[in-house]
Parts: sequence; C-alpha cells; structure tokens
Amino acid sequence: GWFPLMRKNRSQAVSGEIRISITLSKPGLVDSQRRKMEDAVRIKFRDHSISFLDGEQIRMLPGDAEKVEMQVKGVIMAVHGLRSRQGTLYLTNYRLLFWPGEKEEDKDSVSKFQYHPRAKRGFDTAIPYRLIERVAEVNAAALRVKTRMMEIRGRDFRKFNLILTNECDPKAINFHIILKRLVIHLHNNIPYARSMAAAARCNKAKNDSDTGDDGKLQSFSRIYNMEDEYRRQGFRKNSKFWRISRANEKYSLCSSYPKLLLVPKQATDELLESVGGYRSKGRIPVATWYHPRNNCVIARCAQPMVGLMGKQSKADQLLIEMLRASSDAPDRELLIYDCRSAVAAKANEILGKGSESTRYYTKCRIMQGNIPNIHVVRKSFLQLNEVCTRATHGSDESWLQKLAQTLWLQNLTLIISACTTCAYYIEQKKQSVLVHCSDGWDRTAQVCALTQVLMDSYYRTIEGIIVLIEKEWLSFGFKFKDRYGMCEKLQEKSPIFIQWLDCLHQVVIQFEHCFEYNTRFLFDIWIWSHSMWFGNFLGNSNKE
Repeated sequence: GWFPLMRKNRSQAVSGEIRISITLSKPGLVDSQRRKMEDAVRIKFRDHSISFLDGEQIRMLPGDAEKVEMQVKGVIMAVHGLRSRQGTLYLTNYRLLFWPGEKEEDKDSVSKFQYHPRAKRGFDTAIPYRLIERVAEVNAAALRVKTRMMEIRGRDFRKFNLILTNECDPKAINFHIILKRLVIHLHNNIPYARSMAAAARCNKAKNDSDTGDDGKLQSFSRIYNMEDEYRRQGFRKNSKFWRISRANEKYSLCSSYPKLLLVPKQATDELLESVGGYRSKGRIPVATWYHPRNNCVIARCAQPMVGLMGKQSKADQLLIEMLRASSDAPDRELLIYDCRSAVAAKANEILGKGSESTRYYTKCRIMQGNIPNIHVVRKSFLQLNEVCTRATHGSDESWLQKLAQTLWLQNLTLIISACTTCAYYIEQKKQSVLVHCSDGWDRTAQVCALTQVLMDSYYRTIEGIIVLIEKEWLSFGFKFKDRYGMCEKLQEKSPIFIQWLDCLHQVVIQFEHCFEYNTRFLFDIWIWSHSMWFGNFLGNSNKE
C-alpha cells in the first residue's frame, strides 16, 4: 500500500550506556575545583536524562523502526465517561502510548501494542504526535493535590487528562514541556517529518528493486500506477479519442498535477500549454475516469481566469469542445459542474478569475453546487469538535440542536447531492462531466472521488479505495501539508479530507454490503494520514 517512512531491515537490538566526557579548559583551577565543577555538570546531565527501552518491546512489522524514547511509570489517565486508570506512558519516535498495565502478569504488556496507530481498547491509547491538536498544563493547585496534570486534545475528538503523580519518575517533571514543544514543532512546520523521510532515504535498503543507484526511493506506492489504472477503466480500448500526454513530465505545465495527463487525442501539447495560462494554477481540464459502456468521462480542472473584463481563451474553448466531443455521440452536451455558489463564482471575478459562460462554451450546461469553501468548513469542524468533546448538559434534543447549528451534516448533504447529480448525468443522460471549484484541489477532489465510488465498484474494494486516494487526492495535488496545518499559513488549514471520508462513511453505512471495507477502515485512513508513518501525506503535491 502506502510506503511507510522509517522502514528499515530488522537488526538485532542492543542495550548499553552513553558516556559523556567533560573537559574544563579554564586556567588556574586546582584539581579539587575542577572535580567539583565536573561533578556538578554530570549531575545536571543525569537529572535530564531519559530512559531508553528496547525497540523490540513494541510489536512491529518486519523492518519497522519505531522505538521507545521515554518511559514514565505511575501516570493516571482520565478519560471523560470512563474510569481513570494508572499505567505507563511511552514516548516513541512518532507517537504517544499509554498502557494500563497494573497486574504483575502485565509487566510486559507493552509488547501487545501493534504498529496500528490508534487504540484497540478504551485505555490502550496510541496517538501520533501530528494528531495532537493541543497540549496544556492544568492548574493542579485548584485540585489541592501535589501533582502535574496535562490536558491533551486530539484532532479525532479524543480528549483526556494525564496526571503525573508523586509515584512518577522525577525525570518526568518536565514531560509536559517536552511533549508540548514537540507538538508545536510539528504544527510550525519544523521539518521533523522531513528528517524522518531523509533518514529513510539515507538508510539504503538491500532490496535493489526499492532503491536506485543513488539510494533514493523510486516511488511511494506499489499499488497505484496511472497507466495501469486507465487501462483498467478502458481508455486503451477507446484510444481513438484519448491519449496520455507527457507535457507535464517535468512539472513545467502544472506543478500540482501528475506527470502523465489524459487528454483528448486531438489536443496537442502546445494547446495544453496555452490553456494552462488561462486556468488558475495551470490546472487544465483533464480526464480522470472513463465510463466503459457509454464512453462518458469525469474531468477536472480549476476555474478560468475571466476577471471583470470577461477575458476569454480560444484555446480553452477548443479543449473543452474536444473533451465534449470525445465520445461515440459527439452531439451530447457537457455538464460543467462548478462546486461553488453563483455568488462565490462572481466574487472571484474581482480577483481576475470567475466561471465559464454558455455564451462562449457551446453545448455546455453549467450547474452550481453551493458547496462551502475551506474557511466555512474549518469553522463548522471546530464547532462540531466543541459539541462532541465538552460535557453534555441538558436533553438529547438540545444537543441535536447544537449539532445542527454546526452545519456539518448540511455540508455533507451538499457534497453527496453534488456527487449523485454528476452520477445521474453520466449514467442516465450519458453526458460527460467537468468538475471544478476555485483552484480545483479541495471541493473538486471531493466530488470527483465520491462520484467514482458511486459508479465504479472497484473503488468499493480495499485496493480500489487506496488507488482512488492516490489518484484523485495525491496525484492531483491535494494540499495535505497546508490543510493539516503543517505550514505557517494557518488560514490554509481545513478538514477537507476528513469531510470527504465522512461523506463516504454516510454512503457505506447505507449500503454496507456493497463495500469490501467498513467505516472503521475509513477512520483508520484518517489516522494514518496524520500519523507520519506514510510519506504520501507530507507534502502538497507529487512534485514535493
């Protein structure tokens, strides 16, 4: 599946100690003064040391390199709605683990942890650092106890308190500071994740099929191959209308598009370059899915650069016409599905962008989806998080009213409705569909991906959903780095991917027998995308 970072060949674990040699070069010191200063420095190092455990104590896949870097015993975990438990806290090189091993027979219970990034049971908590939203120290003085308490809130709505009692190791007194700094580093784009990727690259694998002559990894995925996927869909059988262009092989046409593009056969690479200057971010109309029976396609792009002056492009109009006519019935209309509202599309004209007009694009129908942008989704998600994590007071009816006020479910309805509309036009009206929003990587990915799940049973298998995410989200440049808050621009952060997974979740629970995977698998995908265990989700595009 996805390529895991830090994956190494298994080697025998060793144990030992690190010796630090300290030499003071200040002149005029007698031996007694020198020894006293050296002892003071050694004591300081001893107070700030951390316990290293054998990495083999955690059950790993062959070649995994997760290691425990810090252990704190005697920690109490308090979870809302569950009884507090005392256990051991572990800091590995990429996640936080808590194991409530109290009995004598559970002294080696940490070995029961699998690499699986989320908890198996109520208190068997495993949370990747990147999934931690906030770490805060709670004022324990108000509780009239001599303890330190941390509140940890995850992006997956998990919220729990860690209480460091007097039984804890004295070296853990600044544990909350260490964890908080680590989370802040990740959120501020300090290249911790990139250093993990670099370590994986530098550790040259023995398998020559995985690495090239320079030791660099050749690919992130062994499942998805664009040409094989388009061959499966049937594009090769209809090669008289379509071809694979290599105009973007060096990412010169569009930095956020894949190297290979599926375009109408009559469209030359020169025409594609001309259209790239008219579409936002150079994201030109290209096909991503082919209907094997009626030869219709799902295509995607970004908004045109129309502006207040109504700028038009003959090259863009020609490419859209080629896309519309690339079927056995060239007289069919083309549905241009703009995921935005008409007001939002009109407002973009002030920025030199906008939407198409049937005045210039003949035999085309334009439809607005009214799907909100990333800022509205972010606000809705924060409200949903607040409703789901805070203590409930009042009746179920009042809670449901607060849930409705978040508009999260209404936004899911808009996306699913857009997908069913696109599927209806392709299947029933036998018309190709061109989907875009503003820049073509948020709402466009949501609508295109879910529509394909509705129409293609392959994407309802475990292998198929991985291929779909690789194709529609990773290859076509969904900004995982920005949307997950791994950049300095916090206004770019938005839960677009989890919103799409929630839409898919709504479909799965209604037609569960039509899917090879279940809703738990969808939740795991979201956790994995945050876990830093896989390199696919670290950047904004395949180029990165």
